Amino acid sequence: PTEFGLGLGFNGPNEPKGYISDIWIFSATNAIVYFAASSAGALLCDPLTEIFVGRRGALFVAGQSLLGIGMGAKSSVVPVYESEISPARLRGQTLTSWQTGTALGIAISGAVTLIVPDSWRFQISSSFIPALALLLLVFVGSESPRWLIKKQRYAEGYSVLLRLRENSLLAARDLVFIRAQLEVETILFMRSTTDIIELGNEVPHLDQRLYRRQISLLGYGRRIVQLFTIPRVRRSTLASFIVMTAQQMSGVNVFAFLASTLFDDAGIAHKGSLWLFFGFGVANFLSSAIAYFYIDSKGRRWLLMLSLAAMFPLLLATGFSFKATRTITENALVATFLVLYTFAYSPGAGVVPFLYSSEIFPQVLRGQTTLLSLFAGLDVFALIMVWLFVPGTERQIATMEEMNYVFGVTTRRHMDYQVNEVAPWYYDHYIQRRKEKDLPPLYRYARLRETTNAA
Repeated sequence: PTEFGLGLGFNGPNEPKGYISDIWIFSATNAIVYFAASSAGALLCDPLTEIFVGRRGALFVAGQSLLGIGMGAKSSVVPVYESEISPARLRGQTLTSWQTGTALGIAISGAVTLIVPDSWRFQISSSFIPALALLLLVFVGSESPRWLIKKQRYAEGYSVLLRLRENSLLAARDLVFIRAQLEVETILFMRSTTDIIELGNEVPHLDQRLYRRQISLLGYGRRIVQLFTIPRVRRSTLASFIVMTAQQMSGVNVFAFLASTLFDDAGIAHKGSLWLFFGFGVANFLSSAIAYFYIDSKGRRWLLMLSLAAMFPLLLATGFSFKATRTITENALVATFLVLYTFAYSPGAGVVPFLYSSEIFPQVLRGQTTLLSLFAGLDVFALIMVWLFVPGTERQIATMEEMNYVFGVTTRRHMDYQVNEVAPWYYDHYIQRRKEKDLPPLYRYARLRETTNAA
């Protein structure tokens, strides 16, 4: 900030006249990149991927775009692209690379500030290096086979699947499965009753000409409307909104984007602030790898809830450690709690939201002390929201095409299951240490309750 003549240090009631305006200028400068990413970049993602250039082409455009817009487009496209090219049993591990790569970028940016601490121009311009790497490497990857099949480019889709699966039978199986699922979803979204659970054993068929017409009618506006009007998609939208909100409420962005300013204002020497930020980035990168071992076995929801529960006391401790008198010992205390908080964040709240949101939608619709204490409280709120409203996407299902069965269970039934089945089972099994029978899967429980209510 001092490079631009902005005075941000708070010295009590005798602050200079322009203090408030300097705060606003500083805040707006930091926010504009992310505002552009969340507005223009994210909004451009859908027409780029669905109408113009596909998933791989959108990544190429993102690499050439302005920083904020390109970051928004990339953040929207990459998780979806990875989910669509990954085999079901490795999809979670594959998508974990998104958070791992992002964390590596934050760590490298921390290293850049240590190498050239007095050159903000070089710090900003160095972001062209990963953009250049993206432009060069995007041509190595294949286009999404699901996107190709949706566009009825079956030969190209099969060729990509064959390259990814390395087995002609598996490639043919996935081609038929993806094509059939697209047809089923098209029919479902044409019906007045749209819950997949109500399909039963019906195997629908759609005339090819009608299918092409219906796919062409799924414009940008209609897809946005269907996020809220179709029950199965509305549940996906709610779950995606909650997991993404949980990540933002975790408080990690305070450290990721404002760490050096936060530490400077807390009385830590500037050089020490830069080292703390670098340590945060390295811890973020290393701890995100923990998700590789549990994301597909324990599941997304389990990791996210465990992460939020651990972050609450650690973030609270980090916030209160700033109250200590600034000595080497107290600085070490801040660093310790910050690293522990990061290790709690990365494998769950860092990895899961983008991963989860990229896989749950139908194929046809894809594309500081007080402050930290507040965020710590928000972690608890986010934990409760995830427990009640976010269905698990592991064990009961295998492929992205089967997600419809997960979100065919109503939100009210899922909440009933969590309160009346899961909570008592966990209490008896882990607190009372009783050998309880296996917890019935949600989707079997939902059908049983429907049958019981009907009788």
